[in-house]
Amino acid sequence: RVIQAFSGIFDGGGHKLTVAEGGKPLFNYVSDAVIENLNIYGKRIDGNGLIDKYHADYGPDGNYWTGVPDCVTIRNVRLLSGSSTLRSGFMAGSGSGANTITIVNCVVEKGVTIGYDKQQSNIGSFVGEMFNGQIDNSYSEATVYGVNIIGGLAGKKGQSMGLCVIRNSHFSGQI
Repeated sequence: RVIQAFSGIFDGGGHKLTVAEGGKPLFNYVSDAVIENLNIYGKRIDGNGLIDKYHADYGPDGNYWTGVPDCVTIRNVRLLSGSSTLRSGFMAGSGSGANTITIVNCVVEKGVTIGYDKQQSNIGSFVGEMFNGQIDNSYSEATVYGVNIIGGLAGKKGQSMGLCVIRNSHFSGQI
C-alpha cells in the first residue's frame, strides 16, 4: 500500500480554518511538511485536530540509514476555544524516532476539549501516543480527557532512541 502524504509548506496566512461538525482534520498523513500560521476551529472534530494519521517514513528508497525525513514542523498554529477533538489536539505522533515532530509557538486555548468521548488512551493537547521531537514556546489550557496515558502537552514518548525535548512550554489546563 502506498501512502500519499502531504510534503510541502502550508501557510495559513493567519486565517481561521473551520472543520465541519463531525468532520475530519485538514491532513491525513504528512512527511517532510511545514504547517504554519493557522487558526483551527471545530466544534466536534472526528480525529486529531490537524493531522489524523501517522506512519514510519524512511524516505524514497525506504532505507532508514540513507536519510529519513522529518515528519512535520508546526509553527504558529492555534486550536481555538470552543473546539473539541476526539483524539489529540494536533496529531497522534510519528511512526519512527527519526521522523521528528517540531511544534513551535503553538497554542491550545482555554475552552478546548481534547478527547470529547472521554474513552481515548494515549492522548495529549498537542501529540498523543508517538511523540518523537520537540515542543518549544508553546502552551495549552485545554481540558484533556482519557482513560490511559494522558498528558497535558503530549501523551507518551515514542521510540526510545527518538528525540524528546520540551522547552519554554507549559500546560495549565485540566486532565
